[in-house]
Amino acid sequence: MGDKNRGFNLSWRTAYDRLRRLLVIAKSALMLLGISTGHRKVFAIGFNKTATSSIHEVFQKLGMLSAHNTHWRDTKRTFVFLKYQCFTDGPPDDFTALDRRFKNSKFILNIRDLDEWIDSRLEHIRLSKEKKSTQIHSKWDRTDFAVKHWIEERNHYHQQVLDYFRDRPDDLLVLNYIREADPGQKIADFLGKTKIVSKVYKRSTQQTRERGTLRNKDRIHRCLTELAVPKSAWQSDIHCPTESNSTAYWPYDSAALNYPDIITQPDENSAP
Repeated sequence: MGDKNRGFNLSWRTAYDRLRRLLVIAKSALMLLGISTGHRKVFAIGFNKTATSSIHEVFQKLGMLSAHNTHWRDTKRTFVFLKYQCFTDGPPDDFTALDRRFKNSKFILNIRDLDEWIDSRLEHIRLSKEKKSTQIHSKWDRTDFAVKHWIEERNHYHQQVLDYFRDRPDDLLVLNYIREADPGQKIADFLGKTKIVSKVYKRSTQQTRERGTLRNKDRIHRCLTELAVPKSAWQSDIHCPTESNSTAYWPYDSAALNYPDIITQPDENSAP
């Protein structure tokens, strides 16, 4: 009797999951045709190593079909966007294209303290190299050149996202998941979900260091110093001043970012 019940429960769950998938595909197709169904896409458009696995887990706890992979980074694809409602492990090659294609979508700019983010990427590459599971190139490697590129790229991208959503604060959540005390609930509130979600922390790679420590401190500090980043900004989570880019208008850290500020035109006086 027990085996029969387990088999029935498994079959019912499989059928339910297939039905959910078909409903998401149907509603997504109607979205692309410009027909409103109340269906909404959610895109976590921050860089990898910013708690993307944990955010994916939160989406699932909220009952949403979520994709945690790199396939959706190519925004020219169509089918991958039909199959899921939420997407993590970006950033996409053109988040503005997703905004135009999928009306009324919500976006999360997932961010992380700068030095820890760099360290996490370096450790990810080291472990992937050992397993021979990553493709190494000049901008994705454990080199000073790669690290400096990440810092400059992050500066530009974060400012681009904030500029784009400046007049639409209800559509963008800037979230430092790791630092935030209750990030799961913050996501739920942002999406208008009433379910209570406690903080989930799920790792995509094994832990190689204790919180607040850096495995690659010398390389990170050397790169930050050579880019003329002041020590006060080494843990900033939005952007940092560098020798080539020192006039950004947005706050360097999300702790100084208040949502009413997003809807006003940045000016020089707002820079820290």
